[in-house]
Amino acid sequence: MHALLALDGSEESLEAAKFLARLPFHELPKVTVVTALVDSQFDLVTSQMGLQLREAEKETAHKSFQSVKEILEPAGMQLEHVIERRHPSRLILDVAKQRDVDLIVLGARGHSAIYRVVLGSTADFVANHTKCSVLVVRSRTEPGQTETDDEQFNVLLAHDGSSQSKQACDQLLSLDWPELTSKIHIAMMLERPKLIPDDVVYDPGVLIESEESLATLCGSLAQRCEVTHSVKETVHVGSALRVLAEQKKSDLLFLGDTGKSAVKRFFLGSTSRYLLHHADCSVWIAREKQWN
Repeated sequence: MHALLALDGSEESLEAAKFLARLPFHELPKVTVVTALVDSQFDLVTSQMGLQLREAEKETAHKSFQSVKEILEPAGMQLEHVIERRHPSRLILDVAKQRDVDLIVLGARGHSAIYRVVLGSTADFVANHTKCSVLVVRSRTEPGQTETDDEQFNVLLAHDGSSQSKQACDQLLSLDWPELTSKIHIAMMLERPKLIPDDVVYDPGVLIESEESLATLCGSLAQRCEVTHSVKETVHVGSALRVLAEQKKSDLLFLGDTGKSAVKRFFLGSTSRYLLHHADCSVWIAREKQWN
């Protein structure tokens, strides 16, 4: 696997590196770290002060990369650093295409005073335009706390039976989740009409079929670690998944990119966009790589 990590010098981008180091890859990925330096109007002034500012930016970028090396190299990952003065989103996508990247990793938000890059907008643009899977990292650790390697890793998979959600399932299972410290919950949310009373089941037949489908899937995965599942009718799929992720204290939420289920009730494209902005955990949007 080849991963691209976006680095802007913010705490959020360093948290993304820490999260990447925690993931239990079957084969350790090669990691390309990308730093974009963005010109302001002041930078365009060809003065001695402007040149000094540019040199200071480069020096800070290299220091940030050293911090990432201290996080990822002990985990056994090979690194390279790409640093250019370009628009962050375009640089990330161009480097990802040139290197045939499998996964792009970004911090959910963050503003670096040096690079003047709001990574939230960058993450949103890249997630909507990339042609490979993307992992947007949100740390659940409170300020002043530290994460440990042996803590419980809670994973939530949104599944609707589509080829896209199966792609998400395959990518989830490509990781070697530790049996004793990992929990996987698979959820299927079936959209229901708004005017139906909450205590009325809209389509019991589909609920039963979905329950049986997920039970079979969980049975095939149970040998890896603890696997549970749930099926629920809901008016708003994205909101229901967000609440479930909070209840499960999920560290990572896997989603397919787009697609509808066989009963055409679940549009994961809009759901994935909603959860990118509203989930309080990291989000992995699975795509089949299509750079070529």
